[in-house]
Amino acid sequence: MQILYYGLGSTPLVGDAAQGWDAVAIVSYPSCRAFAGMVSQPGYPIELREDALAETVLQPTTDAAAMYQSVGRDVESS
Repeated sequence: MQILYYGLGSTPLVGDAAQGWDAVAIVSYPSCRAFAGMVSQPGYPIELREDALAETVLQPTTDAAAMYQSVGRDVESS
């Protein structure tokens, strides 16, 4: 898995304020098989994925990696 983007959440532009997120991550998996393997593991909280697909939120974010870099920290090692 490779993290493509990690951002801190804010008040949604579209959606109820209670739908705001703490953080947003966009990741890339090496293959569909790798992703399917992850979500089929015993204990994987599938309800989180199902809940996320049940609603749409336009969520502005702040690039967390840029924030960490501006204070001299590496987001990968935090």
